[in-house]
Amino acid sequence: PVPHVRVVAPAAVRDPVTAQVLLDATEDIIGNKPDCLSGLEDAQLSFQGATSELNKPQAPFLVIHIGGGST
Repeated sequence: PVPHVRVVAPAAVRDPVTAQVLLDATEDIIGNKPDCLSGLEDAQLSFQGATSELNKPQAPFLVIHIGGGST
């Protein structure tokens, strides 16, 4: 079993006027309100996910998160 689940929301919910409606609906459906990621945290998590299985001695890496507010 998974000990902890973190539900996150990226840039798409940081800006819109209806973001709170989406966050509330998500909480109603899954029982957990998403954390709204900052642009920096969104970028850090995207980078970690994209490079976690790469050969680290070949670094540095460039990751571009297409369509994200953190790009």
